[in-house]
Amino acid sequence: MPGSAVLPEPGTPYHHFLRTPRHHWWKSVVMVVSVVAAYFVLSLVMTTIALVVDAVTGRSTTFLDGTIEITPIMFAATTLGLALLIPVSMLLQWALWGQRPRWMSSVAGGLRWGLMARFALVLVPIYLVYIAIGTFGTGWRPGPELNPDWLVFTILIIVIIPFQAAGEEYAVRGALTRAIAAVIPPRLASFVIATLVSAAIFTAGHPNLDPGRLTVYLVIASGFSVLVWRTGGLEAAILGHALNNVLVMIPTALWGDMTDALLGVDG
Repeated sequence: MPGSAVLPEPGTPYHHFLRTPRHHWWKSVVMVVSVVAAYFVLSLVMTTIALVVDAVTGRSTTFLDGTIEITPIMFAATTLGLALLIPVSMLLQWALWGQRPRWMSSVAGGLRWGLMARFALVLVPIYLVYIAIGTFGTGWRPGPELNPDWLVFTILIIVIIPFQAAGEEYAVRGALTRAIAAVIPPRLASFVIATLVSAAIFTAGHPNLDPGRLTVYLVIASGFSVLVWRTGGLEAAILGHALNNVLVMIPTALWGDMTDALLGVDG
């Protein structure tokens, strides 16, 4: 129960949830290193599996030339690798601090679906307008022909991308933010520092040389952290992240190059 050696006192904000009698600084180090390592290992393993499958099936051998084609298999494998950060983050928290996986979702001990539904009523219209302006306002127009794999990509986007977005939220706004904040006693200072560090890590995971795009990543990451802090859970951040990625990627699945979509999945 809250207030035990495992869980913090009632009223503890989300980012400080790991600051309990069972906390030790080295646990935060293990959490951060493990999450970052899991990201690279899962990416490598899933990408390798996709390359082998595409080569065996004859779908793509471009990797022999040093390039990687984003086929449906490659797309699914890459995004599923990010989705696997959900159980990784939950299990690390359980193993190191003894808090069961459900406490990673929110201070209420699970995803609050009713709250997420209420957020959707507000966020969906906002994101539709935002994506429309960001897409057509920049001069983007549909191509003359549909992508040959448009249907497969569209299905994969709708089915997998919400989990990919959730995986990044559990890893960054969940595991990393909590681990960093746990070593800093003042609640506000711990939130600010954990937000800045986790936002930097999040941005580093989306490499881009455009200063404007990097700034967008930092602002989005910080904004999601504020949502998590003020709501006490990951629901709003997951929803916003998923909406952004799905709505950005579907037009590309229909007419564009999925390589650009995958590299800029959070842009």
